[in-house]
Amino acid sequence: MATQFDIDCALMAGRAYLTTRGQKNWFPIPDGWTEFFHIPNPTNSTISGFEAVSFQRGDEIVISFAGTYDKDITGDWVANTGLATGFGSAQLLQAAEYYLQVKAANASNPDARITLTGHSLGGGLAALVGVFFGEEAVTFDQAPFANSAEKNLLTPDVAANLKSDLLLAGYSEADLAGLTNFLQLRDINGGIPNSNLVSNIRVDGEFLSSAPLSLYDPVGTTETVLDHGPYSNPSIDMHSMALLTAFLQSAQSVANSDNPQQTLSEVTKKITNLLGMIFDDSLYAASTDTDTKNLLEHLV
Repeated sequence: MATQFDIDCALMAGRAYLTTRGQKNWFPIPDGWTEFFHIPNPTNSTISGFEAVSFQRGDEIVISFAGTYDKDITGDWVANTGLATGFGSAQLLQAAEYYLQVKAANASNPDARITLTGHSLGGGLAALVGVFFGEEAVTFDQAPFANSAEKNLLTPDVAANLKSDLLLAGYSEADLAGLTNFLQLRDINGGIPNSNLVSNIRVDGEFLSSAPLSLYDPVGTTETVLDHGPYSNPSIDMHSMALLTAFLQSAQSVANSDNPQQTLSEVTKKITNLLGMIFDDSLYAASTDTDTKNLLEHLV
């Protein structure tokens, strides 16, 4: 079962979608956490599509990267394609710089601990920044960007190029010690160093883990798959961060009850048309980039 921290990260991963959502469909900030340093301003989108926000609770800091906005062809979809095929992306450089800025802002606190999170494209960025800099990453429906972490003779060395770009941007070798260590370990051992720091929670059948995208590998060694009842419509619906979060919250809510099997995921197995009803825009579904409240966002 997911931990409370996993659920908090799920809420924070969903919360990163601010500029691409109507305010009524924003995720709540988890209890006990304070939100800070949102890029860009929540009322403006960026040309590259990059969006991030951080959260703090005492010495704990979570950096959340936003995932794909389906209407952003020139930003998010270009980033997805470049990172999945091993050619990198401007969003990766922005994600690394964002991480370094948050880390520098908390340099005076030796006990500060940074965790990365995100959904979809955001989960892929969190995984890459995590392995590159040796930080834990809790990801959701993670985009499969392993090609941008591996060393491949047929594509650019994304990690090495990232270090060069960061040095040109004014960061020091000391700032990039984690990335240097990653490159050295990869040269010695191959593969993707620090993969053990990355976990992924995904909904069974969501489209990034379905053919043909399943030909691309995600980053990390730990994966939790959330099962559910039948659903015959496009697998993009199963890619919903709100659905994933509702599954986790429901499992936690009933864990110590008299009916531990009455989780949302189990109920969808018994009421076999429930998922279809949830995603039916003539019933309970609404586009999240409008101010009409979507049922799943209302649940979380």
